[in-house]
Amino acid sequence: MKLTETDIKKIKYEKRMAFIFSGLLLCFGGLFNLAYILTNKDRNWTILSLVNLSLLGLCALIVRLMNRKYNNDLNDGMKIKKLEKVERKENITSYEAGSGAMHSPILGTLFPKIWGQKMKPNQKYILVVNNYEYEVEKEVFEKVSENEFVEMLYAKHSEMLLGIENHKDKE
Repeated sequence: MKLTETDIKKIKYEKRMAFIFSGLLLCFGGLFNLAYILTNKDRNWTILSLVNLSLLGLCALIVRLMNRKYNNDLNDGMKIKKLEKVERKENITSYEAGSGAMHSPILGTLFPKIWGQKMKPNQKYILVVNNYEYEVEKEVFEKVSENEFVEMLYAKHSEMLLGIENHKDKE
């Protein structure tokens, strides 16, 4: 199967970690440069430039190695579909962090803006496939029942999960 635009966005989003890690490494290198320049009166620019060039090479190597499989996925443009059996379904209520204040029943009635704010509930829809929990959209959760098959879509080289679809919709 061909990659869709949303699949390409997901894969590109996963590539960001290599750039963040390399950026942090470059920041520490900049701090090293600053400390070296401020502390040494007899500055040896050859050593400093060699350290900087090796650091740039290391960062480029890190980005290339960490994103190798994602780049292969983007160049290939294909994804793999596997049929898997749903073991069980779970509907969990979770609460949004920071959405509420400390709730006190007595003070909450007297001062609702300060003490009466409850946390905002969110629903999580989970399918358990091969003893792994996958959070899915509400539409997929409602269409699938236990012991039915779903289509698991993976990137070809990195084997990153791109999505879960109902198998009955395809028939």
